[in-house]
Amino acid sequence: MGNAVINILSPTMSVSSFESKYLEAWGHYSPNSISERSIAGVTALHRPLEKPLLFRSGETETLNYKAYRFWQFTDWHTDHGINYHRGIDRFLFVPGIGIIAGSFDAFFAKNRDKAQREYLQEKMFLPEKQEDIVVYK
Repeated sequence: MGNAVINILSPTMSVSSFESKYLEAWGHYSPNSISERSIAGVTALHRPLEKPLLFRSGETETLNYKAYRFWQFTDWHTDHGINYHRGIDRFLFVPGIGIIAGSFDAFFAKNRDKAQREYLQEKMFLPEKQEDIVVYK
């Protein structure tokens, strides 16, 4: 996004909680969502208070490190529907090491329903150690 700062002390908000609140307020999922839009042309951040943001959604442990989950709210710089080249949607950050895991829903999902489910569930490729090597699952 170019303007985000990773803040491990920021309050948490999950993707599903954010999307539920957005749906209640506006009658459709946010432009961040991978789903079909309920209003034609709603694919960019058009409302005055909408701007790209980085949310912390929680903490986890992986490879014996305390890691922090983050997700981005952005329009992904497209105004013609779903952008399959949008890149990393969510990531796992370890202080002192950096980003060690991420998601690429729009790229790997074969259909929008699956991509939407994985987006709402905050699924990502996570590192695991297997016989002295790290693999992602």
